[in-house]
Amino acid sequence: MDKQKIITILDKIIEFAFYILIIAFTFSISFVDATIAVIVVGWLVKKIILKDFKFPRNSFLLVFVIFILWNALSIYNSNYLYESIRGLIKIIKYAQ
Repeated sequence: MDKQKIITILDKIIEFAFYILIIAFTFSISFVDATIAVIVVGWLVKKIILKDFKFPRNSFLLVFVIFILWNALSIYNSNYLYESIRGLIKIIKYAQ
């Protein structure tokens, strides 16, 4: 299989996952999490195949990354490491 065919398949999988996400959003949080995982993994595999490692220049994404890094930095100052990591995971999870 050549790269272009794999990219086309990944695009279709990502598109189909978005359609499922729209439907699943109304009734199942776990199904939403699973479809988002499929979308993210598909996007990452596509980036790896294309060898496109540039950081997207989107203002929302930049602010979100700074927010996550700031929260990750607060883990360093925390006395309760497990709870801090759990809080960071919640922030990332509920940012959708």
